[in-house]
Amino acid sequence: MQNPIHNSPIHQLSNSPVKKVIHVVKASGVAGYENHLRDLLPALQAQAIQCHLALLHPADADLSEYVHHFRSNHVQVTLLSMHRHFDPAIIRQLRALIDKFKPDVVHLHGIHADLHGTLAARSSQTPVIQSRHNDDPFRRRFPINRLNQWLGNYASKVIAISHHLERFVVDIERISANKVQTIHYGLHPSETQPALTKQQFGLDPNRTTIGFVGRLIEQKGVSYLLQAFAKLCEEHDLQLLIVGDGNKAIELKAHAQKLGLTERIVWLGWQTNAAQFMHLMDIVMIPSQWEGFGLVALEAMNAQKPIIASRVSALPEIIQHQETGLLVAPGDVDSIANAMKRLMTTPDLQHTYGQAGFARLQTQFSVEKMATAHANLYREVA
Repeated sequence: MQNPIHNSPIHQLSNSPVKKVIHVVKASGVAGYENHLRDLLPALQAQAIQCHLALLHPADADLSEYVHHFRSNHVQVTLLSMHRHFDPAIIRQLRALIDKFKPDVVHLHGIHADLHGTLAARSSQTPVIQSRHNDDPFRRRFPINRLNQWLGNYASKVIAISHHLERFVVDIERISANKVQTIHYGLHPSETQPALTKQQFGLDPNRTTIGFVGRLIEQKGVSYLLQAFAKLCEEHDLQLLIVGDGNKAIELKAHAQKLGLTERIVWLGWQTNAAQFMHLMDIVMIPSQWEGFGLVALEAMNAQKPIIASRVSALPEIIQHQETGLLVAPGDVDSIANAMKRLMTTPDLQHTYGQAGFARLQTQFSVEKMATAHANLYREVA
């Protein structure tokens, strides 16, 4: 099942030119795979592959900063306003864009892009690659799993962003294993730290700071983090920094109040560059219930912070237990609390894990490695 890039036959290919690729994605905000594309497309441009981003979006979405990032990196962007989950007008607009741009490959990201982009590309017979970025529970249910099977069977290749997700695509979506290839996300390593201080955000510099960065939704398991944090606060002087927003925000704040944590938590809400706040944290928490990959783990490694994460989905592929962080059972409040206590009481271990994580990021999860794997795959299908 696992398909390391260096063992793939694509490395024996001739240097057949792939000059143009259209990427299609639906976005209402900027999070996991939207941030992945922020790094991938400019890196492909650097490899002489001209990228055009077709950005499907709800009418009320403000993506101006996201669009500016791409255009400032010479990536063309076409904005297509989407009014419903299935919008025939989007298919017509994508078909016109394909006819105009004449790409060598159409690369689709997410279920809305997969559906509309696949239907648009069929008439031009342009090769299609689909990237699977998550294993959300709804993808297991009929008819979504059968829809993804049909879409995946039409694609020339399906990229899974983790080996866990590769198994999901083969077992649940029933797409042929020889059509699926794992390419991990990458991140640009940086040793530069932002000029932020704990005092700026109402944090006590003398307290250990536990941190969470991400969407406040059921998937992320923040309620279990709050319960574990409350257990430790009975004996230890701690504070919790939560960066992010989502449909569970109000519920989680009410939960924290019931646990008596109001004075111990700083809620920063949604931030444009959320990862920079990891530099204020001593320990980064990823208590997810499932993750297609977990880009936040790479961001924590880049900040040289130790990680406590759920032993679930793709997270064990990124975080090495007792080397770059600690893995715990998802939803296990006692295990989460014990892991936090272990790290907060051993500062040397925090430093060791943080340094090891940064080294692993540099060798295993570089943007250049990710972009080269994509470029090779484009040559294979084109």
